[in-house]
Amino acid sequence: TQAGKDGYNFGELNLEFDKQTGVITSAQNNVISTENYKPNLIYKKVLESELGDNELLGTVESVLPRPKNQLTEENPQANFVCDAMKNELVTDIALLNSSNLRSTIDKGQFTKLDVKMLSPFNNKMEIANVTEKDLVEAFKFTSKSLTNLNNKPGIMDASGLKYSISKSTGDLKSMAFVDKEGKEHPINIMTPI
Repeated sequence: TQAGKDGYNFGELNLEFDKQTGVITSAQNNVISTENYKPNLIYKKVLESELGDNELLGTVESVLPRPKNQLTEENPQANFVCDAMKNELVTDIALLNSSNLRSTIDKGQFTKLDVKMLSPFNNKMEIANVTEKDLVEAFKFTSKSLTNLNNKPGIMDASGLKYSISKSTGDLKSMAFVDKEGKEHPINIMTPI
């Protein structure tokens, strides 16, 4: 059975069988949202034993909810991850594909296990020299996710950039680089450098 995608739900399948023939006589598939589900202690211990060290990294005091569709809506949790990437790598901007995050940040203790669950693919961060033209082309391509079938590949989450997209056409409308002092520097999306 299918419970959706991106860890938003989990499924619970109940089956009844005819004892003599082994044939399924009834089936019920329950799809349960993970949004309000908190892992129990047994689950956490199993994950810790499989994934290793679960060092406490800090405490989260408040959390903005993730969007209903992270492929087409701004995601404050992804923006936080981008801010952390930019800070860790000491770069001017940080970019993250919107579908990379597979869990949420919850209020309370934040551990290494939470980081692993948030991005379970063991993706590496890379530093690259990128031109304005490269950025504009990439954002024009991903902006079409608002009008593409299944919203693929998804918009980009960013730190150090501000941009806007037309919801009706999926066109990039504007973009600006935001420096470390918070000052915006417009990028000409028609003739980028």
